[in-house]
Amino acid sequence: MEVGLQKAMEVRRDEEELVVTAYVKLQREKLDAYVHISRFVSDRMGTIPASAHVAIMGPGRSFPNAKSSQWVSCRQALEQVRPPDVTEILLSNDGNALLEGTITNLFVVCSSESDLKGKGYNGEIDMEMPWKGLEIHTAPLGGVLPGVIRQIILEICDEQGIPLREIEPLWSNYNLWKEAFLTNSVRLLQPVESIQAPIKWPSGWCSRHWQNIPWVYLHLEGLGNVTQAVQQQVWQKALSESVPIQSFLKEN
Repeated sequence: MEVGLQKAMEVRRDEEELVVTAYVKLQREKLDAYVHISRFVSDRMGTIPASAHVAIMGPGRSFPNAKSSQWVSCRQALEQVRPPDVTEILLSNDGNALLEGTITNLFVVCSSESDLKGKGYNGEIDMEMPWKGLEIHTAPLGGVLPGVIRQIILEICDEQGIPLREIEPLWSNYNLWKEAFLTNSVRLLQPVESIQAPIKWPSGWCSRHWQNIPWVYLHLEGLGNVTQAVQQQVWQKALSESVPIQSFLKEN
């Protein structure tokens, strides 16, 4: 922990907060400790969160339905080859079908099938329904962790009539992508500003394959209209279901 924090403080930006995750397990009468330290992207109510810069680096988790100690060590290998400016790694088994992040779920806003066929949408933005002509894609359960905020996003989309399909976002269709965002219980919802992917997907997983690899970049809108609309609904749910911390404190 001390060594990890020291290294994190060396690259930490002024007043930047950090997220520290520690996992300790007993294996063969020996304690194994894993510590993961990452940047904390503030998502305070009413503020615009910093956008994420992500890289597609695979592979998907062996047991995606639950958090396991095995994933801690696998994530360590990914972090060691993560490009310096990348704030999250997206997992994929083939470089095309995107699953999730190492600690987040992924949502992509793209053109809907009706829009592609030229039916019922003229390209104008309806500020009351900014998702008109668009739909959200996110990988289905079975291949990703069933995150709490992921489920809340699904409920919000159902309540608000926002088209959402539980299918893997395909990198081969990135020219149809308009926005993207990540979710988890720490960050709630974080817009994605850029995505980078290897020009050629390496065959098999080996850390040396990712050294000096050439990338292709996709720049998105960041906090776009659909992302912002969903984010506001997340905030409203958080406020309506929150419990004041004073209720957990004992009165003197």
